[in-house]
Amino acid sequence: MTNNIIFNLKDTFNLGTNNLTMAVSKVKFEVENIASCIQTHSNHVQYIDKPGIYKDTDGLITSIKNNIYLTIQTADCVPIFIIDNRKDMIGLVHSGWKGTSRSIILSAISIFSDYGSNLNDVQVYLGPFIKSCCYEVKNDVAQFFDDEFIICDNNKLFLCLDLKIKSDLLNVGVQNSNIFISDICTYENKKFCSYRRDKDKAGRMYSIIG
Repeated sequence: MTNNIIFNLKDTFNLGTNNLTMAVSKVKFEVENIASCIQTHSNHVQYIDKPGIYKDTDGLITSIKNNIYLTIQTADCVPIFIIDNRKDMIGLVHSGWKGTSRSIILSAISIFSDYGSNLNDVQVYLGPFIKSCCYEVKNDVAQFFDDEFIICDNNKLFLCLDLKIKSDLLNVGVQNSNIFISDICTYENKKFCSYRRDKDKAGRMYSIIG
């Protein structure tokens, strides 16, 4: 990861600047350099060259040379960090079940390709998210996924978000050795924010890459 900053930070849910200011102060950069999304559980990803708040998008990509810190918020959804050190490109994606079913990760990877990335150089990191051990779904969600991504146990259905994301990446040509998946389940580990576990009392985690 060389000089890139990648981390997850648990924080209370607040779309204002107070909590985000507290977060970024830990790594000593300015709020004015942040780009964030108004997340809509879409498969929309944008390339950007300026900080700011971007509407109706769940993923941002930029060049490291732009000196922008990308941020998203999650509370069970998958934060996906993407890096190409050869092209000095970084990306950050919010992938819930809707975005995952619509292959939002491929929307992001296609932008890397459009900007000259060789997929052999692209590294992908999946941060903490709700694992299949705890992500029970009904048919209304399961119908959007192939059977290989659904576990059936005692007449209950459990969704494997990471397997779908990894399958998409492998199918498009990202190397298995360049895909890294956190073993933390946000539902199971109470140090992390989980909407499924805590409902409206749930906080959010900021993910930041820069």
